[in-house]
Amino acid sequence: MKPSTAWALLGLLRAMPAAAAAEGDDCPEGQRVTLSPGYTVEYRRGRYREGDVHQGINSHAECMKLCQVSARPVCSFHEPTKKCIVGTQCGKDIVREGVCYMEERQACLTEKLACQSEKQACTKREGDLQAEHAACQAQKGTLQAEGSGCLARESVLKSSNSACLAQKETLQAQTNTCNTQRTAAQNANTACQTSLQQCNARAGAAASSLHATRPPPAECGRKGWGQGWYNVLSGMKMGDCRKRCQAEAQCVAYSDDVFSDWGNCYLYNKQLSTLNVTPYAYWGTYAKNCA
Repeated sequence: MKPSTAWALLGLLRAMPAAAAAEGDDCPEGQRVTLSPGYTVEYRRGRYREGDVHQGINSHAECMKLCQVSARPVCSFHEPTKKCIVGTQCGKDIVREGVCYMEERQACLTEKLACQSEKQACTKREGDLQAEHAACQAQKGTLQAEGSGCLARESVLKSSNSACLAQKETLQAQTNTCNTQRTAAQNANTACQTSLQQCNARAGAAASSLHATRPPPAECGRKGWGQGWYNVLSGMKMGDCRKRCQAEAQCVAYSDDVFSDWGNCYLYNKQLSTLNVTPYAYWGTYAKNCA
């Protein structure tokens, strides 16, 4: 679908009141309808999938036929405008009141096959674990045999223990010497920490003084849509919105849809840095003096 066509449809859906766009009984939520043998769809309200737009479509069934012919699983039908959107595979699902979302339920078969595949994988893992358990049992017998050898080594280790005790006394004396040296090092470190804190305090004071005398950098623009405007102009693209702000003395900032030719132009008499700008897709808020 061409970007211009998609934006035009999105604008139409945004502008339409919810009451005028609400579906009737032709789109019962969750109901499945068989359009032809082996081809069943399920209805959902209030959303559509991005894709190719077809004009002059008279019914939900006619719209879903386009999906069947195009071998795509999702179609969306907007009855008041007689528009049918044949969703693409990578199309994004968008919430929109007044649109009937129809999806082929063949996807359930794919999910069932995936479950069967997962069950087979679990059965295989169970067999692997049983084999691993048998290996552990064999290893247990080996370790029990090694236990007898450990008793013999214990006797040797007892003899070595006497030699270790003598070495322990030597190491204890060396530890006392190390403790004395560590105490001296800790005292020196404390003095260094005190000096470092004093240096940091002086550096912080200098930085605060420098920051206080330096003006903040000018802010040019933000992504999103700002609150607190004094005037709004409908159906004006970004370039014209900027010119309108430059022409008005009280205007210091403006906001508009970056890509669309039909977005609203919002004018502000407050600095950009004081505005509450809410993130909003494809919108930008800019200062008047920015290039």
